[in-house]
Amino acid sequence: MARRAHAVARRDCLMESARSRRPYICSGVLSLTLSDTIYDPLHLLLMTSSLPQSFRQLIKPIEAVGFSLADLEQAFLATIGGEDSEDDEVCDKCEKEKEKEKEKTSPRRSSKSKGDKVSKLRDSVRLHKSHGSEANNALRHAKLGRALHGRFELHGDPHDLDEAITHLSTAMAILPPRHKHRPMYESNVGLMLCVRYEHTHADKDLERAVTYCRNSLNTLESQFGDSYSAIDKAWYRANLATALLHRYERHKQLQNLEESLTIWKTAISSLPDGHPDKASYQSNLSAVYLARYQNTNSIEDLDRSITSIRAAIRGTPTDDIHWVVYKYMASSLFFKRWTRSHREDDIDRSIEAGKAALAALPNKHRYSSKYQSELATKLLSRYDQTGRLEDVNEAIDLSKDAAVTFAHASYPAERNSTPFSRLTALSQALTKRFEKTDEISDLDEAIKHAKQAAAIADKSRSPERHTSHFTVANLIYTRFERLGQAADLDESISHSNIAVDATPGSKSQKDREDLSEKLSVLSSHHLTRFEFQREPADLDAAVNFARTALELKKAGDGDGPLNLHPHPATRYALALALFRRFEQTGDLNDLEGALKNAQLAYDAVSRPSPASRRLSLSTSRTAVSPETDSRKTLYQSLLSGVLCARYKRLGNKEDLDGAIAHAEAILQATPPDHPLYEMYKSIHEFALKASPPEERASTPEDVIAQVREEAEQAKASKDPNWGRIMLRLCNLRYLSG
Repeated sequence: MARRAHAVARRDCLMESARSRRPYICSGVLSLTLSDTIYDPLHLLLMTSSLPQSFRQLIKPIEAVGFSLADLEQAFLATIGGEDSEDDEVCDKCEKEKEKEKEKTSPRRSSKSKGDKVSKLRDSVRLHKSHGSEANNALRHAKLGRALHGRFELHGDPHDLDEAITHLSTAMAILPPRHKHRPMYESNVGLMLCVRYEHTHADKDLERAVTYCRNSLNTLESQFGDSYSAIDKAWYRANLATALLHRYERHKQLQNLEESLTIWKTAISSLPDGHPDKASYQSNLSAVYLARYQNTNSIEDLDRSITSIRAAIRGTPTDDIHWVVYKYMASSLFFKRWTRSHREDDIDRSIEAGKAALAALPNKHRYSSKYQSELATKLLSRYDQTGRLEDVNEAIDLSKDAAVTFAHASYPAERNSTPFSRLTALSQALTKRFEKTDEISDLDEAIKHAKQAAAIADKSRSPERHTSHFTVANLIYTRFERLGQAADLDESISHSNIAVDATPGSKSQKDREDLSEKLSVLSSHHLTRFEFQREPADLDAAVNFARTALELKKAGDGDGPLNLHPHPATRYALALALFRRFEQTGDLNDLEGALKNAQLAYDAVSRPSPASRRLSLSTSRTAVSPETDSRKTLYQSLLSGVLCARYKRLGNKEDLDGAIAHAEAILQATPPDHPLYEMYKSIHEFALKASPPEERASTPEDVIAQVREEAEQAKASKDPNWGRIMLRLCNLRYLSG
């Protein structure tokens, strides 16, 4: 009942607007195109304006706000025609012209256009051109232009929008400069140009839009100031504020944003409480504050944006479709503030508002799947902060529902868009639950949905193609680590290669960092496959990928010393690959390269105080115990192994002393129940066994035989530590040469 009452009140205002020959605006929402904005141009309703914009607002779905399509068309034509709409009746002269044209028109063509509002208006423009009055001919062009714009909003044909702008411009040109309707037509042309700019991003359209909207407002205030109320002028101000915001987004000139903000405030202050458009203006003000926040990073602007959208929510009935949109905006704004503050009440409010917006949508609404997938993302973010498994379970349910709802999208454009983000969100949620519960079925399902998302990205040539394949590669490698199936390792490498090929090149430092990370992972995967299949090609690939990753990292370093930009993780990956290849080929260059990069990686993460003694390639058997840093311990273990290998190759006693000192420091800092303790213990043992013969307690072959026997026993008894023992055995065999 309340919904119907609100719709009737809005329609009454619309009809009253038609009788008074002033524009009426239905409440709407500004759609921003900011690079990281929370507003989706396909989702949010456009800026408030004259009635043609109500096509954007009421189309989805029209019945949700109490209008039928016939009601909408009748009100639309009545408003743009005003009291002169009856002039469209065909006069005697027009009737004769029409009869002549009818004789030349085929029955098929005439039946096709029968009942078409645009065709009727086009006929009216053409037939009255020679004998219609100046004002009425302008009115006919305006009505045709707005009808074409309405059809553009329904079907998306850009030719309709171009023709709409042409006819509205013609209407403006026909009227003399001081005609009372000229400012309205001029502002409408500006608004249409804004709409076209959203699709073409042509600077010419944007500048003309600003010019027309500003001229119409200036003309209204200078020539007809007493004839129009502040409420009437608010519409013109809103159009100009919209154009200025688009220009700010295009050129990032802060003065455009500040002027848009000032105009929005003036427009809002001129509307009384309870005015049907005030809520939409407040939502637009919220969007402008958000734009300024993205420029200044001032939390006060984000707070003001949230305050404005909450005011819009309070001023809108809960059964109005715009209330849903405002709730969605509030959810996104609270989430944005949570990413800054990490306050639990912000993420709670974001999820609460998102659930309210989703619950208020009609069943199988075209945006249900979007709301569900975004709400799932927010639930996963809260899980990361609180660790509550119920958030992950709810996120998975929502993501699955989103995939189902997507198939019922009401509009062809929505059905043709890819469900990439929905599948990605579902895969992410399943991955998080696998990490919590260790259920392999969740990992399998996560891989399945990640592959589907990657296939969609391939087909659509999405810019996220490299990310999707990299995600698939990591998930499959996780399953390989769990199950040890060689096919998973091969598939992981295949997806990693696709991700590397699809990653943008060295256009920026960010691109180089991203590509370097992928190459380091790919190097690690090739090295793992070598351990299983012993193919030299994998070793070469591991070294080449690791070396390229380091070169990409160093590309942005300049000419400074190495210790200023050590890139420890990348150097460790290269050192490990070079060391493994040295163990197979005996190339001393590989050994020296491994030693150099392992030392730099270790030095970068150790950062000892000036008073402490630092381990180097020489002298002391005393090592500084590493801090509780897994990277530092790992890098130190590699350094110890490389030093030991060089001692065995060159016989330099200082290398052996350094290797033993590092190994002892690692063991002292590692608890016995640590997963890598056995590996560190084997490194220490081999460092000791590499001492002169009189210091040896037993030969390396004896140690290997003993560890092999332990591995066989662990495998037979299905001991969960079998993998660790096998890893130790591998290290012993490699180090023994």
